[in-house]
This record gives sequence, C-alpha cells and structure tokens, in this order.
Amino acid sequence: MLSIVVPGQRIAEHDDVQSETWRVRIHVPIVTNPRALMFYGTAAFHMDVGTAYLCNTEVLHSLENLGDAARIHFFFDVRETVV
Repeated sequence: MLSIVVPGQRIAEHDDVQSETWRVRIHVPIVTNPRALMFYGTAAFHMDVGTAYLCNTEVLHSLENLGDAARIHFFFDVRETVV
C-alpha cells in the first residue's frame, strides 16, 4: 500500500487494530524530507529513503510532515501463516 502525507499534514495519535495473525508493518520510504516525522510517544523518528523500517502500529503513534515535499512510503504487513 502507498501512504502519502502531504506537506503541512498531521495525523493524530492513534493505534491500528490488527488481526491475531498480524506481526509487524514494514515501511519503505520512497520520497521524504527531513521534517517528515513519525512519533511514538515523545520520540520522533525520520525514515530515510533506501532503508526499510519495522514498525509496530499497535502502539500509539502519530505523523507530521512539516517539510516542503510529500512523504511517500510503501508499506506492507507481515502476518503469521496459519496452516
């Protein structure tokens, strides 16, 4: 899935409800800027292009993009295989 956060956009603190088979979410930044941040509590994280990031979205988190370019991430969920 693609996630696009435009300049000036903020996404309020929230957690994502996941199924029992969900394990983690992987974010792969495609376009970003230094002022595009993800917050876990008071800790701020910038995700650089060229790196994949494991994110636990069941934990409260928020986003803001105060830069002048969009923040575009490809992300996908890793799930447990149920046989």
